[in-house]
Amino acid sequence: MTKIRIWVITSLIIIVLSGILVFLTPWDKEVKNHILDYTTILITVLALFIALYQLKIATRKYFDDIQQKADLFLDMKVQTKQNPPFYSIKTKVSNSIGVPKRIRFAFLLISRQNDSIINVVNNVCINQNIQLYFQRSNDFYQLKEFVNQELFIDNNIGLIPLRFYFSENVQISNESPGFTYTFNNIISQLNPDIYSVRFFIYRENGFHRSTSDTLIIY
Repeated sequence: MTKIRIWVITSLIIIVLSGILVFLTPWDKEVKNHILDYTTILITVLALFIALYQLKIATRKYFDDIQQKADLFLDMKVQTKQNPPFYSIKTKVSNSIGVPKRIRFAFLLISRQNDSIINVVNNVCINQNIQLYFQRSNDFYQLKEFVNQELFIDNNIGLIPLRFYFSENVQISNESPGFTYTFNNIISQLNPDIYSVRFFIYRENGFHRSTSDTLIIY
């Protein structure tokens, strides 16, 4: 905006000086007409610079807004429901921005409430002979290449890939798809305890978000 102010002030100065030269000097008409012609050219050029500069600012702001919207994450929800021996985990993803967002990987992690999720996932890798070791949850997306179906391990861990989000739904646009996963604990055999159910989503840029709910196994 500083540049625009300078150009506007410069234009006003040129107009004032031209007015003085045209109306307050005894010069002949031809000279004054030349002054008016040159003044018109200068003002037109400055007006063009101002218009181009404003267009540049508007264009930059437009693309910055698009990038900001693209960087915003999806809204996530997870909710559990108990009807022993059946347990349901309802998930939902919402994109209120409208810019299509691709999900790289999504999964549910069921673990005892006080267990470290890093240790839990590393235990899954050890149990399944997966040659991965994690130090941060941001890298859990690598499981996509190794876990193709639900896993229940040691009667206290569940890991369920949600292909609905990264296979069936290629991109999430201005919509709110949801998916409910239900399991029979007679088959899964999770021990009675208080569990945390975490819903993980990984975007193409590698970063992730998660949300959780409590699940009580009777």
